[in-house]
Amino acid sequence: MVHAGQSIFQVSDGWQISISQDYDFLGPFPQSAREQHYLSPSFPIDIRIPYIHEKDAVFPSSLAENGFVGWSTQSSQNAGTYELVYPDVPWALLRSTQGWAGLQHHSLIHTTLTITPPDEPTLLPHSVLISLLQGSFFTVLPRDAKDVPIQWYTGNIYGHPSQPQSIPLSVDLSTSQPTILDLFISADYEIRLFGDPTVAGGRPEPISRLKLDAQLEMRDDVALGDSFILPDFMDGWALGDAVGIPLTSRASWVDVLGVECNDCEGAELRLQEPFRLAPYQTRMLPLRLSQERPLPKDVTLLHFTLRLSTPEKIRAHLPIRHHPHWSSFGPNDHIALKQTYFTPSPSMSLLLPPLSAGLGQTPPLLATHGAGVSIEEPFWSNAIPRQQHSWVVLPSGGTEWGYDWRGPSAADALNAVEALREREAIGKGIVVTGHSNGGQGAFYLASRFPDLFRAAIPATSYLSASLYVPTTYAHGVHFTDPVLGGILSASLVGGDNDVFLGNLARSRVRVIHGNSDENIPAWHSREAVSIVKSWDNNADISLTGIPERPHWWDEYFKEPLVSGIIHNLLQSPEATTSPAQFTLTVMWPNESGPMGGWQVREVETPGRLARISVKGDTIKTSNVWSFSVRLDRIHSWPKLVIDGVEVQFQHEPSSSDDAWFSKDNHDGGWKSCAPYSPRPAGPLSRILVSQHPITLIVPASNLSLLSLATRLAHGLYNYLRVDTRIVTDIEALDELQGTAPLSGNVIVFDGGHNNAYSHKVFSGDFRAFAFNAATGSFELRGRAFSDPGTGILFMHDSHLIIHATDLEGYERALRLFPLRTGVPNPEWLVAGKAIDTRGWGGILGAGFWDRKGYWSESMSWLA
Repeated sequence: MVHAGQSIFQVSDGWQISISQDYDFLGPFPQSAREQHYLSPSFPIDIRIPYIHEKDAVFPSSLAENGFVGWSTQSSQNAGTYELVYPDVPWALLRSTQGWAGLQHHSLIHTTLTITPPDEPTLLPHSVLISLLQGSFFTVLPRDAKDVPIQWYTGNIYGHPSQPQSIPLSVDLSTSQPTILDLFISADYEIRLFGDPTVAGGRPEPISRLKLDAQLEMRDDVALGDSFILPDFMDGWALGDAVGIPLTSRASWVDVLGVECNDCEGAELRLQEPFRLAPYQTRMLPLRLSQERPLPKDVTLLHFTLRLSTPEKIRAHLPIRHHPHWSSFGPNDHIALKQTYFTPSPSMSLLLPPLSAGLGQTPPLLATHGAGVSIEEPFWSNAIPRQQHSWVVLPSGGTEWGYDWRGPSAADALNAVEALREREAIGKGIVVTGHSNGGQGAFYLASRFPDLFRAAIPATSYLSASLYVPTTYAHGVHFTDPVLGGILSASLVGGDNDVFLGNLARSRVRVIHGNSDENIPAWHSREAVSIVKSWDNNADISLTGIPERPHWWDEYFKEPLVSGIIHNLLQSPEATTSPAQFTLTVMWPNESGPMGGWQVREVETPGRLARISVKGDTIKTSNVWSFSVRLDRIHSWPKLVIDGVEVQFQHEPSSSDDAWFSKDNHDGGWKSCAPYSPRPAGPLSRILVSQHPITLIVPASNLSLLSLATRLAHGLYNYLRVDTRIVTDIEALDELQGTAPLSGNVIVFDGGHNNAYSHKVFSGDFRAFAFNAATGSFELRGRAFSDPGTGILFMHDSHLIIHATDLEGYERALRLFPLRTGVPNPEWLVAGKAIDTRGWGGILGAGFWDRKGYWSESMSWLA
């Protein structure tokens, strides 16, 4: 039976699931972008089971004229569709004083799911498959269960194509009457995602629109997704060897044992590496494609069979796109070729070949797309004109939003160029352009790797996220110690382009912006030029403002003025003169490259900026522990003057093309040294860049933590296409002792003795933290943390440890994982219950380790 006010969403073997058309919503509450990862998704209420709805309760909110808000109730014609608008809030007035920051807010939605059994059920559903668009978090709660932890799942706030989440049913379903579940959604209005309401809708009030779908899952099998990765074929040869097949296990552990390519005409597929799916996990199966001969043009489908550890087999096919050799393309043929590669997960990018064949010694043009743009759609590839002698590379960045062209998205872009370089003769270096979020991506790449990116054409870029949409009115700032605030800010500085624009003083940069941009004010581009000129007034950077042009128009990159700039920089990417002196600014050396051959290798105090200023053979440093310089830059010098002291060095034959210098451990003076591998340092987000799939380790004795691992894996896949594999601690130890040891980055759930891997590998030596196996409590510098609901995250070399005093603490720690940019994430972080209501102000401790991985007095804070 379906009750009034409900709509059936799915029927499975007679079972029905429906979403109520009625929903309650509470809000609005001011918050900054990404602050919902600290505040409880159910802010301002503390949800408990069973949930008792207090419809008359009121809560303080500075967005309401009387200072308080309460629950409202609405009905939707289409169940699962939510539209939240607050016409009584003086949005226009708030905007006039606070700008865009005043429009960002949080709301809480409450509704119900009803699962109705058939008359004579033969099977029971094991989970609910939920897809939430434009919401940040959601949870599903039984009404009559006890001791069930509240588990929050990530929604798809970006609204791009993604995999729904399987929610295991934690309650025994009735076979005789409907079972009602409470559903809560965190609805967070982020103006970067949803746009300016005045521009988009011609009205001052922002509107949050969300969409929820729900299905019952009955079967325990492996589902094949449709977002596969397969290269195009040119003259019968694949443009890359990476093939990706999205697979989801509905409820069980499943191994892929092998793959067979059926009637593939000389092509072969094989597993890239051992592959396993955890229950409810989605991964991209990596297959390596090889060919003995060209694939005939009449072969339009690639048929394959996957052998699994279960009795079933998966038989499927992928459509093949054939092209003639690109040299046969006419000048009006605008064909984007798809190439693939491993990052380590299968990835793809598009290529636009040059108009002229045989002259390809100019650098490629890397074009980074804007936020929410899919390169699978023709919009972006059609917007960029083909170049006379240069290849154009259009990377995906992982997903439509990716990581704002940092971390894994930057790695994807660089891998795309290297994949082309292995196949085609292209010139040295890279010229980078991009629009909007891609424009700031161009600034990011060019300023972090100035010797690699010879020139840059950032179009319609913003300087930094905090300058684009300020966090001035964040809830947490009212409770945050200024020293803690500095540490949290330091964790995000690596993504703030304005701090590093001085690194472009040796580059050729042409900044472009529409003067009437309604999205990103042209001030951002003007200020970018001003910053570079402040470092060096003779820097080769200029601004081209396009009169009366908005944020985007279809002919943006085809405007004669813009296309001429791109053509000229591709033909002459090198600066005509080098500055007599320059300064390289670095936050995290592992995320930065050389400038003029000079490279910071290790900082003295992680968490602070490092700078090296070069003027001939005279070097001045700030917070630098070691650096290197290309030998061809100093081959005629017998010495360097570093921080006022002469340092001799020998030009000895070496496997390195660089000369290295470091401070002495005893007296702090500079000396010549051999190349070495510094300890990787940086915020928690550095775990995202891994040479192999990230391994998530859960204790076999506490599989309740498996849900945390699968939810984290889901968020990494949906938001970033970062691949993960989930293993138990016993399996991880077996791998360490076998022939295939763990490789890549590792995330460990439970850093104490309850995790055999952690106990064996680290023997309790985390340099700073100590754990109590019996109570789950932990200590740091003599400070004990034992309160219920307390969680920690900290880096230990290539490992990220997630630990807590109880399951509630683990849930809190999981929420703090930096799935998205803009989430403060220092190298270690302790959080208690207070973050649910005070945000950053509820943090109990945070900081960065010193350069050796131990406690840093200057960059640590404890409440």
